[in-house]
Amino acid sequence: MESPRLVFQQPNELSEGPLWDNRSQTFYWLDIVSGTIWRARWDTAAPVPESWSPSVRVAALGLTDQGTLLGALEEGIATFSWGRAPTFLAQPSFDTERICYNDGKVGPDGAFWIGGKDRAHRDPIASLERVRSGQRSVVETGLTISNGLDWSPDHRWFYLTDSIPRVIWRYRYDAASGSISDREVFADGSEGPGVPDGLAVDAEGCVWSARWGGSQLVRLSPQGEVLTRVAFPVSRISSCAFGGADLKTLLITTAKEDLSPAERRTEVLSGSIFSLNVEVPGLEPFRFRNK
Repeated sequence: MESPRLVFQQPNELSEGPLWDNRSQTFYWLDIVSGTIWRARWDTAAPVPESWSPSVRVAALGLTDQGTLLGALEEGIATFSWGRAPTFLAQPSFDTERICYNDGKVGPDGAFWIGGKDRAHRDPIASLERVRSGQRSVVETGLTISNGLDWSPDHRWFYLTDSIPRVIWRYRYDAASGSISDREVFADGSEGPGVPDGLAVDAEGCVWSARWGGSQLVRLSPQGEVLTRVAFPVSRISSCAFGGADLKTLLITTAKEDLSPAERRTEVLSGSIFSLNVEVPGLEPFRFRNK
C-alpha cells in the first residue's frame, strides 16, 4: 500500500468531521476548536480549500437530501447552506455544562446519529441520539467520548467508538426501526498504539479506524482482526472518510490538540489533511431526510 500523501497543510488545532459529497465532488471538514468549516472541490486539478466560520462550535457534519449541510452545533442540530444562518431542528437534551456533541453521521435510515462526550473526558454520562422528523430518541447511554460511527455495507451492523475505554462497539442494526441492540466488543484497542477515534467502513465491511496518539490508521476485518496499519508523520489521527470519484481515496484529518510545545515543533504537519489511495472503495454517504 502507498504511504499517505499530504493534501492540505493546515494550521488547524483540531481537524475533524471529514465528509464527502459525492454529488458535488466536494470534501468538507472542521476545525472544531476555531469553529471553522472547510471545503474543497475535488473536480479540479488542484483543489483549493476555502473556509467559513459560523462563530459557533460545530462537532459533526452530514448531507441532506435537499443538497444542504447538516450539523451538530453547540446550540443543537441544524441544517444550513454554506455561509447562511442555520435552521435548527432539535436542541440538546443533555446538561451542556458537562456534555457536548462530538462525532456524528447520517445513517441508512435517513436520520442523523450524533454522540456526545463528557467535557471532562472522565465520566460515562454521554449518550448517542438519533434525530429525524423533528423527533429525537436516545439509542445508547453510558458513553464517555462517543466517536467514530458507521454501518456495514449490508446494514446488519452498526459500529460506535467510545474513546476513553478504547473500545469499538458493534451492534445489530434494525433497518426497519432504526434501532440497535446486542452490543458486543468489536475491537478493544489493545492492539495499540493510540486511542480509537473516527472510523469509516469500506465496501468489504472492513473498518478503518483512526488512532489518536498512535500515528496510524488501522484497517480491521469484519471479525475485528488487524489487517493493515498505515503510519503517519503526525501522532493525532482524528478521523477518515472515503472520497474521490471512485471512492478509493481515504481522506484523513489530524490535529495539534494536546501536543506539547516541543511536539508542535516536531510535528509541523499536525492539523493537516492527508489522503491514502486504497484498493477497496468506500460507500456513498447517506443523506438526511427530515420527513
